[in-house]
Amino acid sequence: MKLVFSRLYIKGFGNDHDIVANVKSIGLGVLLVAGAAAILLQLAEPGVGAGVNEHSDFAYRVLDRLRTTMTFVYAIAYGTPEEKKTIVRMITKVHSRVSGTLTEGRDKGKPYSALDPALQLWVAATLYATGISVLQVPVDMWPSSREAFWDYFHHKIATLEVTQNARDVCGEILYLRHAPVYLRIFMPGIRVCTSAFLPERIRREYGLSTYPRIYKLLEWLIKCIYRPLPVKEKIFQKA
Repeated sequence: MKLVFSRLYIKGFGNDHDIVANVKSIGLGVLLVAGAAAILLQLAEPGVGAGVNEHSDFAYRVLDRLRTTMTFVYAIAYGTPEEKKTIVRMITKVHSRVSGTLTEGRDKGKPYSALDPALQLWVAATLYATGISVLQVPVDMWPSSREAFWDYFHHKIATLEVTQNARDVCGEILYLRHAPVYLRIFMPGIRVCTSAFLPERIRREYGLSTYPRIYKLLEWLIKCIYRPLPVKEKIFQKA
């Protein structure tokens, strides 16, 4: 059974033979509503969870990290070949400092690195599943078709392990205690949507609860507000 991400998939993005297509438009609603769920799935890969929890201070610099992430996305989607090479070099330099040894979970004692293509593939896969395909993953590592992609994605879901590193970061992401008030006021709704989007086992291992009635209400409100908006207000487009 496909995850909720498959329902959020932007119709027409890429094609069966070009799963690494550049982003030509990014649905703002998809990014805002499903972004936290994508991050929690990333963190459930122990190497990613450890890297973020042990090497990142994003919780204290939420807007800076958002700006950096979107700069990377736009450069990959719309930049010239030289601009893409430049942003990839910058990200690689930052990632080169993120490495260590897992201290928990079934792979305890195994080294991890943010430059590991397998970890980057999983991060990119969660982003693709929510509507965007980015990061410097070698083309030959990508599944050859959408069917192959979903086979890979659901295999990963079945084998992920939510460690304490992931749970620690989860608490920061879903509450943003150090973020400005105007961001924190949205977090109750984000927590409800995030919990609804996650697979049952992953949600349970994170210790999250579900609120089906509140989620349905939020879904209705988002549709009422989002659908009438002009396209330019709903989508980040190339200038």
